[in-house]
Amino acid sequence: MIESFNAWRFSFYAALAVMISLALAHAHAEEGMKLFVMNHREGADSLINLSFLLDPPAGKQGFIRIQGQHHRRPNNSQWHIFSA
Repeated sequence: MIESFNAWRFSFYAALAVMISLALAHAHAEEGMKLFVMNHREGADSLINLSFLLDPPAGKQGFIRIQGQHHRRPNNSQWHIFSA
């Protein structure tokens, strides 16, 4: 029974790999696809522009390091990062 399960699992993953490679080959060969470039400077006047919350230039206070389980700035204050 275990051999049949392993054979089934191998067949499933082999078929999945073939389908993914065919899909990628088709997407790559498509002529209508174009490079998407986003200009972030155009959105500077947006209503949700939160760039004022950032301290420019990046890295002016030095490197963030890990001490124990906390991220620390060069002045040893704790650095917090929030994400979703």
